[in-house]
Amino acid sequence: MLEIIDITVPIYEGMVAWPGSPQTVLEPSGRMDRGDSSNTTYCHLGAHAGTHKALLRDNTIALIEGVDLRRVHPGYYWFVCLPLKIVGCDGAPARALLIRDATGAFLEAWDNSAKSFR
Repeated sequence: MLEIIDITVPIYEGMVAWPGSPQTVLEPSGRMDRGDSSNTTYCHLGAHAGTHKALLRDNTIALIEGVDLRRVHPGYYWFVCLPLKIVGCDGAPARALLIRDATGAFLEAWDNSAKSFR
């Protein structure tokens, strides 16, 4: 059985921002209850808001910052990070997940097939 743990820090208005980065502002722009065709929101935020991926050294090193590990126990996990594809940015908000196989079979199978990666 696979366990998926979302370690993403939510993005919300007034959240802590890195010094010099813009504050996060969520601005409603369309509301169906006002007769608009859909609910829409403008999101004003820096590329390094919440959980995010930053690129270093000519884009050869990916750094994942701003994860919430309070519910994570020590162990082996698969790590999945899905940053937004924003052209020309040095970082991007991302969704970050840890995946753990409670039986250990999934990781054991990978370990046996990937011995050359050690």
